[in-house]
Order: sequence, then C-alpha cells, then structure tokens
Amino acid sequence: MDISCIPTGLIKALSLANKVIPHNPTHLILLNVILKAEPEILKVEAFNGQIAMSWTVRDANINTPGEVAVNCKDFLTLLNSLKDEVAITLSSDEEYLYLKSQQGKEAKFAKGDIEEMPWIDSLTEEEIEQVSIEADDLIQAVEETKYAAATEMTKAILCGVCLNFDTDEENTVEFAATDGHRLARTRVLYEPSENTPGNKLVMPTETLTLTTYALKQMETSEEIAEMVTISFDESKIQVDFSEGFIRSRKLDGKYPDYEMLINGDDFSLDCTFKRKQLLEALKFIDTFAVGKDSLCFIDFVPEEKKCTLRSKENTTGSAEDTLEVEDINGQAQSLGFNSNYLKQCLKAMPGDTVTMEITETTGDQPGPVFVSPSEEYKTFGLVMPIQINES
Repeated sequence: MDISCIPTGLIKALSLANKVIPHNPTHLILLNVILKAEPEILKVEAFNGQIAMSWTVRDANINTPGEVAVNCKDFLTLLNSLKDEVAITLSSDEEYLYLKSQQGKEAKFAKGDIEEMPWIDSLTEEEIEQVSIEADDLIQAVEETKYAAATEMTKAILCGVCLNFDTDEENTVEFAATDGHRLARTRVLYEPSENTPGNKLVMPTETLTLTTYALKQMETSEEIAEMVTISFDESKIQVDFSEGFIRSRKLDGKYPDYEMLINGDDFSLDCTFKRKQLLEALKFIDTFAVGKDSLCFIDFVPEEKKCTLRSKENTTGSAEDTLEVEDINGQAQSLGFNSNYLKQCLKAMPGDTVTMEITETTGDQPGPVFVSPSEEYKTFGLVMPIQINES
C-alpha cells in the first residue's frame, strides 16, 4: 500500500473508528483499525464485535492499493500531532505501516493480522426494509430521546431507541426511549420507500450515538448528507450516509408498551418554567441531592406563582432556590425527583420554556410527570416522581 493524503480527513475517520474500538476487548485484534486503499478512495473500517463502521476519505491519492490493520488509538494520537501538516504519505511492507510528513517526521506502526479481523455480515437483500430521514432531523430525534434509554445490559431491549412507524401522522416516525423510570418521545418526518417498515424497530443507542457523531463530523466540513438511509433485516441494521455507513446487530425482544403511560390526561397541576432557569436551579441544589436516587424536592405553590427546589443531606447540609414561574395552575403539592433525570430531560428539550404537567395521584403513589416544550414541538419527556416519606 502506498498513499498520500491530508491528515484532517483521515483524523475524522479515525476519530469515529476510535469510538467504535472497545476499551477492553475480548480479542486484542479488535483494537485495530483497517485502512483499505482502493483504486480511487481510502476506506477506514473498525468493528467491536457488535458495531462496524466504514468511512471514506476522499482526499487521498492512491498510488498503490492495499490494506493494513494498525492500532487505532496509537495511529490517531500520532496523526493529531500532525493535523497542521499539508500532507503525509503512508506505505507498508509485510511488517509495518510507515508514515512520513512533509516536514520530515517519520513513524512506523506494527501491522496486525488482517486475516484475523472479524466483521459483521451485510444485510440480507431479500429481507431488507428501508427508510430515509433528513440528517438534521435524525440528529435532533436521537438527542431528544437517547438520554432516557437504559444503560444496564440486564435490560437489553431498553438499551435502545424504539422507532415506531405505525403512527397517526403520515410519513412520521416516532422515536421513544425508556429505562422504566422515565420516557422520552419525539416525532420527525421520513421519506417512504417501496419497503418502508410498517411497525417498530429497536436500534441500539450506541449505534444511533455513533451515527449522530459521524453526521456532525461531516457538518464541520460542509459534507453533511441531506438524507440518511436506515436499512434492516431480521438481525442487522445499517445506517448509510454520504461518507460511509454504520452497521450493527438489532436488539432482540419486545419493546414495552410505553403508550400505556402517556394516554392519561388527568392533571392535578401544570407549571411553566424558563427552561434554563430551572436547569440552573437544579444544578445549584445538586450538592446535597445525594444517594442512589439523587433526591431533590420541588414545592409547587400556585397561590404565590412560585416553586421552591430544595435538597438535603442529613449530615452535611442543604440548599434551596425559589423560582418565579411563567404560569402555574392546580393544587399545591411537593414531589421528590431524581435530580439527574430532570436535568437530562431539560438539557435534551428544545425551546426556551417548558411545562410540567403532574398527573393525579393514585392512592399514595404519585403519577408520572410530563415535561414538554411550551412552544410547538413534537417532543416530551416523562419522569416518575420518587415515592418518599420526607423527614
């Protein structure tokens, strides 16, 4: 292999590959990234056992085609120190990949055995279902929902975002995520195809996070793909964009019926906040929102048009912040929340103001609390209050 290229394009590809590479792989070969020099383009590929990525570096001159596997982290670290270089050359023999810069810097990397590198099979042509979504809409939908997905693999199906194509709005897909304690949902338009799915698809959160990272990398260099295509068969998913693709396995299992949580409309109180002001208040009281549930309280006082946020740690101290709210209607009440859950919800929420709607209490158990932008957005979050006996 013998090529020359500008470091910046290769750095972008390796940055994505480095996010795929596992930190503690079951096989050391998975620490490697594959460089494939084809007659006209250079491809960078990586695989972690579940997710594969491929990125095309178009500003590379291929003198001699070939392919090598080298340690991704080492290669990226060294290239980052050369990002101001105009060009570099890469060549290989049986043992090493050699790098030379125009300023005379040189390095060599031990090659991995490319024959040992595993890969994930392509999708089965006859089984493929497919849909296209604008890149900006996909980024928005993922960022507004992924925070609510589970992170513990004991809840494997919940470690993904559910895409529901069976909605009451034409050509609209619903993104939803839940870990059992909270829910996030939003909707965006999609472009149908002859084999558009008719029901649900659960995509691993990591796959979607890597996709949005790749699309943002393209944005910075004005390479943003206008449309992103999501294809899947019985066991695999592939997301295609103009510079490459990300392919992963599907999550097995049935996604819970989250619609049961959001069909009720009996609210005991609604309160509208300035989103950033509420977020800052939560950050302020965070010092004493301790314990497994990061417990904080919100006292809703409709008569005074205000809310007080407070936290308390029995041995170290307490904090509180009182906010004048935009609007508040209903019964005065106090609820305990997981502070981190509320903050993540607010950070993902679009708009300047948000409305919290508290459902009627059933017995001693508080109902779910809906958080949504006050403006016209097709998104909302749901947080379950913590049932506590405050002392």
